[in-house]
Amino acid sequence: MPRALPSAIFSDDFSNNRFVTPKKCGSRMNRRKLGFISAVTITSLLPLESDAARFKGYPQPTMPPPVSANQNHEPLHPHELRGPIERESQLLAPQSDREQKAEDTDEAEVDEPWSGTLFGERFHVFGPNQSVTGEFAYTGEVFNNAHGGISTSGATAYRGNLDLVLSIDMDACVGIPGGTFFIYGQNNHGRSITTDYVGDYQTLSNLDADPFSQISEYWWMQEFGEGNLWFKLGKQDANADFCALDLAGDFIGSSFGVIPNVPLPTFPSPGMGAAAFVNWSDSLTLKAGIYDGDPHGGAWGFDNLGSNGTFSIFEAAWQPRFGANAQLTGVYRLGVWRHSEDVEHLDGSGQSRTDNHGIYTAIDQLVYRENDDPESDEGMGIFFQYGWAPEQYNEIGHYYGGGLNYKGLIPGREDDYIGLGYAYAEWSRTLQKNEGYSYEAVVELFYLIQVTDYMVLQPDLQFISNPGGLDGRDALALGLRFEIVL
Repeated sequence: MPRALPSAIFSDDFSNNRFVTPKKCGSRMNRRKLGFISAVTITSLLPLESDAARFKGYPQPTMPPPVSANQNHEPLHPHELRGPIERESQLLAPQSDREQKAEDTDEAEVDEPWSGTLFGERFHVFGPNQSVTGEFAYTGEVFNNAHGGISTSGATAYRGNLDLVLSIDMDACVGIPGGTFFIYGQNNHGRSITTDYVGDYQTLSNLDADPFSQISEYWWMQEFGEGNLWFKLGKQDANADFCALDLAGDFIGSSFGVIPNVPLPTFPSPGMGAAAFVNWSDSLTLKAGIYDGDPHGGAWGFDNLGSNGTFSIFEAAWQPRFGANAQLTGVYRLGVWRHSEDVEHLDGSGQSRTDNHGIYTAIDQLVYRENDDPESDEGMGIFFQYGWAPEQYNEIGHYYGGGLNYKGLIPGREDDYIGLGYAYAEWSRTLQKNEGYSYEAVVELFYLIQVTDYMVLQPDLQFISNPGGLDGRDALALGLRFEIVL
């Protein structure tokens, strides 16, 4: 919460980018029969995080509490805060800052980071040997459909999301080195701007879902050796670890978090699963996971486990460095997925086949540091997404996305971000021929304002061309999101 960053892409030290999750979303799991899911996310580099679920990173055993947003030079993303996060792992964070913190042992220095929350440390660290860390965040937004879409009459909707997270350092609690237990509760409420007024397929808000209160995730993570191998087991959001971009994590549109033709078990319906991660080398991380093929977020994950097949995924993440001083960091991800349940052809023949599948790539690249200074934490990064799935039985055959994110563009506003993104979903040729579907394209522009250590405001504008892919009226949606870390 989330989640989100913009993300780990602004860090010089990939060895610390352990958990960066992407924001995720979309109510399509409930609305789309083929199960395509949208989400906005930031991904992790090593255990690799996401934003989609809603937090920026998973808890790392023995990790100190997160620093405030101003201290770590990144905006708060309540729906992406998954326990203590090493925020100085941002791509743009000066290396000297991280080295200095590693040397700090003074207790006051360790406690100071909780100034980045509304209520302070005593509401966030407790339990035996202070082994339990709590993070609590609220995100709210107002959107208006100002033009086109389904309707502009009374087309203003509010949506909110409350995240409650507890993570337990099992070493400090019961003496299990490298173990972490994580539990994540959510309450999502409000009206859908997409369903009621715009009609877009890609879902313009990554908070959009049918209202719910649920335990979204609970899992055990176990590290081995020096942290180069780790596993996760339990109910989890796959978008926290797979198919997510760091630089796209601040965008509100769902497709920037989860590629819409990659049917991940993610917000609002994470599922039971197991995932493994290994740092193959200093610049290459390999990840694999297998999850319930048709999860229901409101349940504990065992009600229909395996009854609709399994969803499996593999991803490789390469983290190169460019520039004279290796100051331009990047993350290049390539993934493949498979769903074992039968899927019907879209031509109406009634035929079906087993083993739906697809591929995707997601790229983050820092292209400019202000003054070309490795110690600068301001600059610009670009991102790119692509997803492919067989057009005979997937609504979206090809998806393309990309954009840029700049930190500190305006003098005197070094902690603010501005982003511009483009997302293009192309319907399969079968649906184009038989039913007239074509494409849907989204342009999003936002400016994220760091108001206090624990609060951000984000004005957002989205232009949706051909919403729904079937002769929809081009829509213009205006919104304002706020996020508070409690």
